[in-house]
Amino acid sequence: MFSFGDYSKLFWLAILVPGMVALSCIRFKIIKRKLETLSVFKERFQDSFDFVFSSLRFVIKEFLFTMAVVLIVVAVAKPRIGYEYKEVKTSGSDIVVVLDLSKSMYAQDVKPSRIEVAKRKIKDLLALVRGDRVGVVVFSGSSFVLCPLTQDYSVVDLFLESLDYGTMLVPGTSLDEALLSAISSLNEASWDESQSRSIVLFTDGEDHGTTLDKVLDSAKENSISIHTMGIGTLQGGPIPLESGGFQQDRSGKIVITKLNQDILRSISEKTSGVSEVVSLDGSEMSRIYYQGILKQDKVQSDDHQKLSATGVTKEKVWNEKYGPFTGVALVLLFVSYFIRPIRRKSI
Repeated sequence: MFSFGDYSKLFWLAILVPGMVALSCIRFKIIKRKLETLSVFKERFQDSFDFVFSSLRFVIKEFLFTMAVVLIVVAVAKPRIGYEYKEVKTSGSDIVVVLDLSKSMYAQDVKPSRIEVAKRKIKDLLALVRGDRVGVVVFSGSSFVLCPLTQDYSVVDLFLESLDYGTMLVPGTSLDEALLSAISSLNEASWDESQSRSIVLFTDGEDHGTTLDKVLDSAKENSISIHTMGIGTLQGGPIPLESGGFQQDRSGKIVITKLNQDILRSISEKTSGVSEVVSLDGSEMSRIYYQGILKQDKVQSDDHQKLSATGVTKEKVWNEKYGPFTGVALVLLFVSYFIRPIRRKSI
């Protein structure tokens, strides 16, 4: 059965096709008018203005270009033929991602910046989870729930993409408040004792508030593990300002922000979590997910053994066929490029 994964994209055809036809008609009239104007000078400048305009070539060129656009829109709408069900083992875990948006997270000691690396690592985590619910809490001087627990990971990804320098209006770092928000989100969600509940903290750990110990005790009492992902380097780097330049202290010296690895390791140890720091091999999120959240002894290499055995579900996988539409569209664009409706008249 032929269908589309995103029918909403097809509505663009109702706008693009009539619009392109109208533009083609306008271009046709403009070209004809210009050629008529040039014909006045034909006798005096015969060699320069003796052109032939082929209406048929023009129509073919415009038709091929329009069809190419139509096929591209169809490809974007995710055409698919049939589907199959694949068994997927699920962990049924609840995971709240806590992301630091304070100014120090915009330092560039890891490229392109700490905040961009953190967002990339969260996406790595989303690529690993199956059947888990994921939520997001963000914080600087205050905190709020950016995304409640959900199994729609595309929504989580959409929220992450919306984050920028001006998202948090309150300066500072309130890690203890952010962790309390994450704990509350987990406690308010329905769950059973067979499910694991985890917080994954993405921060440089520079400031952590004055009530952190009480927050960690609360996490332990609620059987919530806190896994930390240290973003930054021990050497540190300056904090860029949105207006340009770098943040300075009261004496005018440039502030250097450094990764506080010790506090992050302490947070994880007190809550039976896993602590990682950004590394070159890029396997940090795998260790946090499998060894920390799923409590596996090691990270399995076999895809069929990676996920926890607490449940099994069947996932519908569609056979998407956007490739042929894209290929034909490129061919049509290539052919239309070399069609010349106007050419010099051969003598």
